[in-house]
Amino acid sequence: MREACIVVRKAGRAVARLAGLAAGLALAGCASTISTPLRELSGSHASTSLTQQQQRQAVDELTRAGATHEHQAEQEIENSR
Repeated sequence: MREACIVVRKAGRAVARLAGLAAGLALAGCASTISTPLRELSGSHASTSLTQQQQRQAVDELTRAGATHEHQAEQEIENSR
């Protein structure tokens, strides 16, 4: 009985390996047929980049907005109690 269980386990593992191999090959075939053209990004980067000062200002604004939001959330929590 024990030997039969071992044979069944080995057969199950072999089937699982074959199924995995088949799935891998199928996915590899699908991946090779997908061809989505990507737009060129290198030219547009120069026109949208920020100076150091603009970056600092943007970070400061986001920091202030975050602090304001946190303060408002704390007030809402206190008022709801």
